[in-house]
Amino acid sequence: MIYRDEARRLARQAIRGDFKPEALHTYADEKGDAIYWRIRARLADGSKWIRPMRRNGIAGLP
Repeated sequence: MIYRDEARRLARQAIRGDFKPEALHTYADEKGDAIYWRIRARLADGSKWIRPMRRNGIAGLP
């Protein structure tokens, strides 16, 4: 899935160190079109990293 790949790419840019992606939640409008996502990852120390993402017409934004 392209959104999952994009979310991982953005997470790699934003998170320093080792992390494991755990979930990517899609939020849709009433027509079912995706409007934003939340990526959740767990860092090596056990802490969580959660960020919203949206499309800007070119690429995702963290």
